[in-house]
Amino acid sequence: MINARFQIGLSGSFMESITSKRSLYFYTCNISFLFFACISLILEFKFIQKIQNGYTIVLSDYIQPILFLILFFFLIYLVKCYLQTVPTITIDKKSIRIKNEIYRINNIKHIVYTGKQPFIYNYKEGAEITLYDGTSIYIYDEFYANAASLKVFLDSVINNRIIINIPINTYNIANENIKYFTQGIFSNIKLFVIILISCTLSLFLMFTTTISAYILFVPLATFVIITPFLCGEMYYFGISEKYFIIRNYVQFWKKDVYPLSFIREVVHEPRHKYRKGLRIITKNYRSEFCIAQTLDDNDWKELKRCLVGRNIKVRDEL
Repeated sequence: MINARFQIGLSGSFMESITSKRSLYFYTCNISFLFFACISLILEFKFIQKIQNGYTIVLSDYIQPILFLILFFFLIYLVKCYLQTVPTITIDKKSIRIKNEIYRINNIKHIVYTGKQPFIYNYKEGAEITLYDGTSIYIYDEFYANAASLKVFLDSVINNRIIINIPINTYNIANENIKYFTQGIFSNIKLFVIILISCTLSLFLMFTTTISAYILFVPLATFVIITPFLCGEMYYFGISEKYFIIRNYVQFWKKDVYPLSFIREVVHEPRHKYRKGLRIITKNYRSEFCIAQTLDDNDWKELKRCLVGRNIKVRDEL
């Protein structure tokens, strides 16, 4: 265990320790909480200003500021919880350091590298490190930008092995017999409506010369801006004898190609009530999650059957 070394990628460089980095998603969540907390506080001050200016306030008028105050403290509490639940973690060959606490590597009882782990209000994909004293340490895939590297380092230290990253998108699949799973781009009603409205407004602008028609440029621009955000729901998947392919209808020029031999696990994962997605977890713990609104129930079942038929572990959470 003491002689374990960790190699990142194919660069040949070795590390003696690694420190976690919080992800952009983590900061986005907390900035959003703080933004709405500030809005609540501003509205609260406006109410106080009304009282100071002599406005007549009845009892029912106090409900709104009370709600704003509750919302403010709730959002601040969420930020605090996020900071406490996603702390900075430093791992070396002998210990795991979190804030002022140091946990010895030889005190680790059990590690689960993948799976749903308890979070503040639900469960998130990640790793759980269980110590002999009952303490649990979590590494969340969504909230740590280098979650895969943390897991690989830990795996290399405990199991005394070097795990090398294998790049994706460097494989020639031109001669592969690929079966794609999708119902088509227009199976997503939201995207269909946006494209229809955008095309209608564009045609109207092309054949209209009146000045008032150019007012339509604003909603048209809005729809054009919104459309790329939907690309997060427009993934579809393909599978051949050797590879698993992820593509996107909006970002049609991009594709991620994974060798099946490099996939540790595939997770059929819901994202909110009516949105289904798929998570690819590789053998070096790289995790990619894609929402696929273009697949129906039969597509999901057939995709699972094909993956299992190729000896890929499938965790079905739908």
